[in-house]
Amino acid sequence: MSQISQSRLAGGNPGNLSQIDALEKPNNHQFAPLFTAIWLFLIAAAVMLVFAINRRGAFLADDYIIINQLTFTHTSFFDNLTWFWRDWGVGVQFYRPWIRLFYYFQFLIFGDTPYGWHLFSVFLHIINSWLVFGLAWKLSRRKAAGAVAGLIFALQPVHAEPVSWISGQTDLWATLFVLASAYCWITFRQSGSQGVRWYWGSVGLFTLGLLCKEVVIALPVALLAYDFVTGGIDRIRQHDDQEPGLIGRMIKLHSPFWLILLLYFVLRFVLFQGLGGYTSDPGQKIDLVLFLKSNLSWLAQPFKLGGTSGLITIGLVLAFLALAGVQERERHRLRHGLSMDEKFTQPTRPAQPDEELDDPYAAARPAPDGVVVELPSYHEDGPPVPYYSLRMAGFGFLWGVTFLLPTVLSLPAERFTYLPSAGFALFLSAALATFSHDTHLGDTRSGWRRRFDYLFDLGLWLRVSAIVVVLGVYTISATNRVQSWLDAGTSVRHILDLTKAVIPGVRNFDRFISEGVPDSNNEALIFRTGYRDAIQWLYKNNSLDAEKVDRLPITVDRLRNTIFLEYRGDRLINHQEIQTTLTQRNELRKQEKSFMMWDFTKQVPSVVSGTWFEPGSTGALQNRENIGLVVQASRSAELQSPEITLSAVQLGSLEITMRADPKGRAYRGEVVWTAGGANPGSAARSNVSFDIMADGQYHTYKVTPEGNNTFAYADQVARVQLKIPEGLDEVIIQKIEQFQIPVDYKPTQR
Repeated sequence: MSQISQSRLAGGNPGNLSQIDALEKPNNHQFAPLFTAIWLFLIAAAVMLVFAINRRGAFLADDYIIINQLTFTHTSFFDNLTWFWRDWGVGVQFYRPWIRLFYYFQFLIFGDTPYGWHLFSVFLHIINSWLVFGLAWKLSRRKAAGAVAGLIFALQPVHAEPVSWISGQTDLWATLFVLASAYCWITFRQSGSQGVRWYWGSVGLFTLGLLCKEVVIALPVALLAYDFVTGGIDRIRQHDDQEPGLIGRMIKLHSPFWLILLLYFVLRFVLFQGLGGYTSDPGQKIDLVLFLKSNLSWLAQPFKLGGTSGLITIGLVLAFLALAGVQERERHRLRHGLSMDEKFTQPTRPAQPDEELDDPYAAARPAPDGVVVELPSYHEDGPPVPYYSLRMAGFGFLWGVTFLLPTVLSLPAERFTYLPSAGFALFLSAALATFSHDTHLGDTRSGWRRRFDYLFDLGLWLRVSAIVVVLGVYTISATNRVQSWLDAGTSVRHILDLTKAVIPGVRNFDRFISEGVPDSNNEALIFRTGYRDAIQWLYKNNSLDAEKVDRLPITVDRLRNTIFLEYRGDRLINHQEIQTTLTQRNELRKQEKSFMMWDFTKQVPSVVSGTWFEPGSTGALQNRENIGLVVQASRSAELQSPEITLSAVQLGSLEITMRADPKGRAYRGEVVWTAGGANPGSAARSNVSFDIMADGQYHTYKVTPEGNNTFAYADQVARVQLKIPEGLDEVIIQKIEQFQIPVDYKPTQR
């Protein structure tokens, strides 16, 4: 019979917490700080092993927007301190003053050298991994389980984006304050009235988190989730009759968080005349299927959840949990001499209002009437129920859901999973850790002898093997993802170096138009919206304009100050011939000459090649000899030219001579020029509307195409369409003539 059981039978006070600690926990407290330091060192080493290589990275995408703002337009502390309601340069209004201030401080220290910026991101990730360790330790009461959670969080491949991308520091800071606030809250809840400083620390850290990113608004819900998994509902149900003020006390504890949140929303309404944030259509659409699919696949990286491989992964996980759980159950039974059919008894006492319900080792506290309540009774020498592991798993699940929901209005991005992934680390650590407490009632041997015996346990090695495999796979996958971001940085440096080599100076230029500049490399961002700012940073000139395009366009303005560049991976081409041709085109636009004419009064239209025809073949077209092409337009009609070949650079106006039956008002017709291509549905086109006078008289309409930024320089126009609106009854077309600009078209150099 164990010493605890003997104490109970002898009438001893089982509520003596020091006695319980002495009986149930190994006497190795003098080594606790050392073990904690070792775990923290291992977590930091894991982060450095995978992410420290980022110090060789470059600025990427939106990073250049931040650097340019700090270099040219917002150079003072006060200017960044008051950056509360401005557009961040990406079409979005954010309220993130803490982030702006730390960008400013980093710029003062590191300047425009990315080395220090990246190391600071790695440092923030280490702090966050330590906080996950502390959070898991508080929830599970086991440092080993906390260490597993910290290592999982430290090495998750999905963290490559926020840690490798300087603009991802927003997520790192927000996560730091949320985790720290949650740690303080749990510490307060576990220490009761003696931990008031932890309570106010949690409130203060939550306030700072709101100054970092909008997703922090979900923290009050996460704190409610903690009370839920620790039996908050049961506590209210069991104690409300005896303590009518219990609900009021719980509301009082949570109310500061909700009050601060309310003030935060009021401030955003004042600053933004609304909530701010993403205002473009893509950022406001809700696609739940895309949201769930993207976030679940990112959290599960590198394991696949779909298809056959996903079923195999899920099957292996279930088999592991079943095998390890059954083995641990039998180990406890054999150790304590229990029969196969004997059951453990469950806790029978209600929990007190100031303690956690799922703590099987909680000290007895005075009840409202002053009577000491007994601790729960267990089967003699039986193991406690796995309260802590279940609590950590439940809280981890609710944490992930809580912090994913605020991102549902935004397009999914890997960095948005950084904060929710802390919950995934807690959940996975609870699954990989042992189900039962790692101390054993009734085992009076020394702590070291007990642990030595534990080394021969099969369940231990099953879990250690699973942890090693998961962390090993995470390390390899995360390293590959980080390498993708390094490769993206190499691409940025290569493109900018080529640009500086081809265009040493910009004295006579103020605009860059570049084709073939990549947006990403294996999901790692390269330029995205930051290309213009990257060019400005390169030449230290914030008056430059730059855009990256899929194909070099036809432009009509600022040609003499424009550079046309084409990036081909290994070289950069300065297309001076485009500038020359388009300049000549602008000068000759008023000297158009006929390219092709169709006179319907002198030929018999038909559906054969060389004539205009009706694509739908509805019978709306008729020919009247010596009169013209007659269109029955009681319904809308569409006419299409035969195939032509005319450079888009040379494309001129279209003249249409026709009459419409008298209607007493004007109608809107439309001309469409379409470029050739393998896929007509995606070909470039120019649509221009014009007024049709329905007065029974012949009129000649001159329709000029909108070539600017519609056609690419290399496009060839293949067909022309004329759309007649419905309601005109009868339209007679006498002549259609296509004009061209007499420019000497020069194909791009290859």
